[in-house]
Amino acid sequence: SPSKFRGISRYFCNSEKVYVIAGGLGGFGLELADWLILRGAKRIVLTSRKGITNGYQEYRLRIWKTYGVIVKISTAPITTKEGCKQLIEESLELGRIDAVFNLAVVLA
Repeated sequence: SPSKFRGISRYFCNSEKVYVIAGGLGGFGLELADWLILRGAKRIVLTSRKGITNGYQEYRLRIWKTYGVIVKISTAPITTKEGCKQLIEESLELGRIDAVFNLAVVLA
């Protein structure tokens, strides 16, 4: 008979690797970044077409820096091949990339 095993799935981040979030300065992007940081991420790249535009974004970045997190903001135009290449190159400056999350969206 099959054994019963109660497993709890958990996600942990490698503090030496880089986590890239396209659309990272949006509401969901900031929450995902926080979730990754609480699971050990120390190198985060957030993309945004406009960069930091409000106090809440600045607040989150300040908090994460107190945790020892390196946060890079990229305004690379990721809708183009060249922009994607630029984003990857910027991200690799922080180390090897472990994951890329695409939360970029334009609401019409």
